[in-house]
Amino acid sequence: VESGLIEVLMFSINPCYDLQPPSENVDDLWADESYAHSLENIDPEREKLYELCEQKGIGLDVMKAYGGGDLLSETNSPFGKAMTPVQFIEYALTRPAVASVMVG
Repeated sequence: VESGLIEVLMFSINPCYDLQPPSENVDDLWADESYAHSLENIDPEREKLYELCEQKGIGLDVMKAYGGGDLLSETNSPFGKAMTPVQFIEYALTRPAVASVMVG
């Protein structure tokens, strides 16, 4: 992103993933221990990435807005409450630099 060579970045964004620190292991996103801490505040590295993309004019195309469907279920959501598709889309579209939200 900092090099200026990227024009658009596809990135998984939703209220749950934004709480997690960076990891190259996708299984970390679903690990119960990842949600043992307080579920509030965006991870600082994610926030920095979103702001840098906005500053550089790099669009973010959002993937996994529904968290693989888990966040639509009260049972599977780490928040203990289901969210609606509209809530996820609104959340993603209000992040800095987000240009579009891919769902499905």
